Amino acid sequence: MKYTLDELNVLIAEKILGHIVSRNKRGGWSLGEPEYHDEYGAMELQNPLPNYLYDIQAAWSVAERLASKGAAVRVSNKSQMNDYWWCYIEIYKDDQPISISQGNTISEAICLAAIQTVGVEVNLIGLM
Repeated sequence: MKYTLDELNVLIAEKILGHIVSRNKRGGWSLGEPEYHDEYGAMELQNPLPNYLYDIQAAWSVAERLASKGAAVRVSNKSQMNDYWWCYIEIYKDDQPISISQGNTISEAICLAAIQTVGVEVNLIGLM
């Protein structure tokens, strides 16, 4: 299935990290209830949904969460023979590893493999 970037970020936050995600006044997404800070008359969102697929720090929090649940998370880099980053997440179900994915960035590879661990199949075409 094909998802938008926002939809994938919401799925990761809810299904992998266990966050509650909600819409904010501006149509974006927030972790929990939207919290705003009014500085100089401009309402600034304090808890926006991270962009897990493109922010390595946010993506690494996904890898750490899976590792804390007993998963082995391995990332391999691009090479001259391989145009993508790969992420292998070894969580065994019926004696089979259930998630291997590739991405154009480390973050994308981690997140696409992670979302597969909860049964969400992602169409990579058109993601970038």
